[in-house]
This record gives sequence, C-alpha cells and structure tokens, in this order.
Amino acid sequence: MKIIYYIYVMIILSTFGSCKEVTEPDSGPQSNPAANVVINELFRIDSAKYYSHWWIELYNPTSRDIDISNWRIKFINSGFTINLSAQNSITSLSSGSFILITSSKNIFDDYWNVAPLTTLLEFGQSFPPLKAAEEIQLVDNGNNIISLLRYGNYTISAGNPFPNNISFGFAGEWNSICRYADPKGAYDTGNSSNDFFEERNPIAGYYSQRMKK
Repeated sequence: MKIIYYIYVMIILSTFGSCKEVTEPDSGPQSNPAANVVINELFRIDSAKYYSHWWIELYNPTSRDIDISNWRIKFINSGFTINLSAQNSITSLSSGSFILITSSKNIFDDYWNVAPLTTLLEFGQSFPPLKAAEEIQLVDNGNNIISLLRYGNYTISAGNPFPNNISFGFAGEWNSICRYADPKGAYDTGNSSNDFFEERNPIAGYYSQRMKK
C-alpha cells in the first residue's frame, strides 16, 4: 500500500513540479498619433434640462503651430456652423494648445473649472443646443474635413463618405465623449467608436490620460 502511495505522489510531483508560470508580456498602449488638430472632447446636457449646455474642445497634439484661419466646426444634424476666425479672431493654434467653445458661458462658469494647462480658451457668442445624434466636422479653409466625431448612433442612409467612421454612441449625463491619448499625442484612426471613450470625470481644457489598449 505504501509503495502504491509513493508511486502516486511521484506522478503528481513530476506532473505539476515541471510546470512553469507563463506570463504574457505587456504590449503597451496602441499608437496611432493624430497628424493635425483634432476634436478632442465633447460634453452635452440634453436641451430639456434647465442647465442644458454643451462645450466642445479642439486640441493641437502635434509639435508644430497650425494655421486655422477660417476653419469651421460644422454640426451637420443640428444645422449650424461655427467659424473659428469669428471667435475673437483666432488664426493659429499653437502646439499643445486647446480651443474650447461652449453654448453658454454663463452656465459653463456655474459648473466648470478650466484646467490650468489650457493655453487658449474661446467662448464667443451663444450657440443652439445639439441634437442627441450628431456628426461634428472640423473643416479647414479648403473645405477638407480634418477631424470628425459621430455620436448618438448617428447614421447616414446613403452615400456615406466615411463608411468606416462608426458612431460612438451615447455618454451619460455629466459624462463626456473624450478622445484617447496616444504616446505621441492624441489617438486617431478616423473611427469615432474606436477613438473615443466615455469620460466620467470631464476636465475642460485638458488632454486625456487614458490610452487605448
């Protein structure tokens, strides 16, 4: 009986004693750095609320200053356009800088503090509310779309010029739609559902700390 027990123990030890712990190496964050100014973050409170407002943040993650003379932000579904040069005569966005535009400066000031890293903050006049589903385009002076955000399951029934840009979906109240960071600046693949995440602690005028894994 002891011999059988001894043989059994040796089999167990030889089986498990030779196993080694295998760990997968950390591949690190994905990298797909933006090459131009990007739509970096969008915050929106539904128009039915008495504190309804929104703000949008543009960010220059590149190492160069970028001329944005007569660039526009187009809200396709909501039906209006913001000319950046009309906002206190903006003509250039320096490296690492932000532009933040809100629908209501008064409401914004009631609820938000702006991060100290913001080097350019522009409000201008008040703007209409945003619809629950939207396509936001950042367009240069040659009418080229530089950055695009689709949210709220925004879809185009036919003739979609950007079929690979899938809508992000929805963010909860007081949460924002925020772009992932990149080791080299800002993450940008041209797909809203891939490039953005729901930020539960929005900070106006500050680059994201979360990287795409």
